[in-house]
Amino acid sequence: VWTIYGWLKSDNTILIPNISSVLAGVFCLYVFYKYSLVKPNQLYGMVTCFILLVMILGSNNDITTIGFIGCGMSILMSGSPLAVISTVIKEKSTAALPFWTSFITWMNTLSWVLYGQFIAHDPIIFVPNYLGLALASFQMLLFVIYGFAPPRVTAMEGELSKESKDGNLYN
Repeated sequence: VWTIYGWLKSDNTILIPNISSVLAGVFCLYVFYKYSLVKPNQLYGMVTCFILLVMILGSNNDITTIGFIGCGMSILMSGSPLAVISTVIKEKSTAALPFWTSFITWMNTLSWVLYGQFIAHDPIIFVPNYLGLALASFQMLLFVIYGFAPPRVTAMEGELSKESKDGNLYN
């Protein structure tokens, strides 16, 4: 969405990072699809239809609608880690909250707020990113309040640790 928005606005500062993101996303989807046991074909079909819709809007130079779609998606993406907010508050632990996702979202939204507000002067860019920055800041505040969860030990790591204490590394 933001790639097409940047293309229509002829703004390389929007276009270039989002082209990179699209390429990285396509690669990640390919790897996920290749190795996943359950293929989410229905989800991929819906996403493909959505992409086609945005491309049609782009071919009609409907920059405003594309911008508003991008705004909504940006806000949802920024707040998505908060889907576990009830777990975090109930358990008084950030174990379910991904720190690096929250931190990178905070940094990303801050950079787009600064660009949109002070360079591009484009409310389509800075308004959703102000909201995203607020959501990401709330996520970071949860880490301040509850601290970092201790690292989890998987069952396999536990078995390896037990075996190494016995001195028997190989069965």
